[in-house]
Amino acid sequence: MLPRTTGVLAGLCVPLLLSALAGCLSSPAPDPLGAPGRDHTAAPLQPTSLAAPGSGEPALQEVAAAEQDSWRFLASAYLWLASKRGVIELDNVGIPLDDPDESSGAFVYLEAEHGRWGLIGDLDFLNSTDATDIVTGTVTVEEDSFIGELDATYRVGEGSTLQVLLGVRWLDSTQDIDRPVLPDVSTDTTQVDPIVGAQGTWPLGERFKFRLRGDVGGFGVDSDLTYQMFGVLAWEFVPHWGLTAGYRMLGWEFESDGVDNDLRLSGMLLGLAASF
Repeated sequence: MLPRTTGVLAGLCVPLLLSALAGCLSSPAPDPLGAPGRDHTAAPLQPTSLAAPGSGEPALQEVAAAEQDSWRFLASAYLWLASKRGVIELDNVGIPLDDPDESSGAFVYLEAEHGRWGLIGDLDFLNSTDATDIVTGTVTVEEDSFIGELDATYRVGEGSTLQVLLGVRWLDSTQDIDRPVLPDVSTDTTQVDPIVGAQGTWPLGERFKFRLRGDVGGFGVDSDLTYQMFGVLAWEFVPHWGLTAGYRMLGWEFESDGVDNDLRLSGMLLGLAASF
């Protein structure tokens, strides 16, 4: 079973690291819309076309102020090559889950920002089937999971891409557990958990950016613990369109219908994003 301290550290280490790096890795012209799935490099401004007639002041500052007052959006579809690992415990018998025999899913990520404030929405649907050998034979666990997330974000400074976030994550899951000797078991659970965390985006040249995020939640409100960590590298191959690649880990600890779940989803993340 994954130790509880591992999940807590996974969720907390990234926000602490981001806070330490915020002062020295901030971007002078931040556009924090990002992961999973975006390079934030906007189309280059054309200073010669922005001069206000009869004005001695550069119009570039006026454009920057206008951008602060406007909404910016990101829409991304991505592929998460997630493996499910962990343990479910039923009738005092632990059933290890080590990489599903079959797995499929669909994923979408949305983000909006206005000034320093923003919203994040993430929707994941996963289906997995695990066959695990125990003393009495082979146990098959089939699970359908809908994972949703809604966060409010706040950028901590004008010259920084570091954001703190507060939100809610929910899990709607059904499990069908087929046991060789004992009766089969089906569970249907919904977990709704508060989360806190931080994320930051830093440029790597003109067309590449790196996003890092960590969060932790649950706190016994519904789940005992939920945590997430991911890092994503984004490449804007043409203006407003980007490709991303990275790694994501998402975990839960909760009890439902007499079944204790200690589960972790992790794997490569690949995405295509459009910004406007």
